[in-house]
Amino acid sequence: MTKEFLKQRIADQKAYIYGLNSMYHTVRTEVRTSANHQLIYFENQLKQLNTMNYKKYQEEAARTFANRKEPLDTDITDELHCVIGMSTEVAELMDAFKKRIYYLKPFDETNSKEELGDLMWYIANYCRLKGYDLEDIMEMNINKLRIRYPEKFSLEQAENRDLEAERKSLESNN
Repeated sequence: MTKEFLKQRIADQKAYIYGLNSMYHTVRTEVRTSANHQLIYFENQLKQLNTMNYKKYQEEAARTFANRKEPLDTDITDELHCVIGMSTEVAELMDAFKKRIYYLKPFDETNSKEELGDLMWYIANYCRLKGYDLEDIMEMNINKLRIRYPEKFSLEQAENRDLEAERKSLESNN
């Protein structure tokens, strides 16, 4: 083997290695990009699973509902439990305002959110027991409010409601 031949083989080998390195970096970048896209996809899927919506909330709320028939031994016992519970949670929320206004205590935001969550739990279970779809209830309410306040809230419209039109709107959604 001549010196020139060896120099050429070394140059060829370096070029080959450079080409491999270049391909490696390209493939590695493509693999990394693909892996990142998959990671983003799976993270988004996880977010969707973890995102609370009214249907998922209602399912989770039902899981923790007692479904008791006593003490009244009737089908309305669970419904009454929910209605009394709603009233209790609203009273607890009102108590937080009382403490703020009359005792000059700071408003407890955490407790306020807790009471609203408890109220939602009773609402979700009441709707489930009655066979009401929460989305339909929300839509009915907004449609009624659109009739009452076509543009936005006004005291005049609040005091002079068209109860007949509101009722027709509510009945048309049943």
